[in-house]
Amino acid sequence: MSLKQVRWPQCRRPLNRSVDTQKEIETWVEALGHYDNNEFEDALRVFDNIAETSKILFNCGVIHATIGEHERAVR
Repeated sequence: MSLKQVRWPQCRRPLNRSVDTQKEIETWVEALGHYDNNEFEDALRVFDNIAETSKILFNCGVIHATIGEHERAVR
């Protein structure tokens, strides 16, 4: 599974989402942009600015595995 398969989930919240949620989505998109451009360290740096959810941690693990940091990916 790649990061392209694990995108931000469709929001089931009302259209008047909180500013925090909007900021997290923008941060998520920025991190994926870095990943898509093979800017893995930048992607990890941006992902660090999002709350630690299972999807964020999974994506960070995929990036660490991609750059050969397999033990760190598992952690």
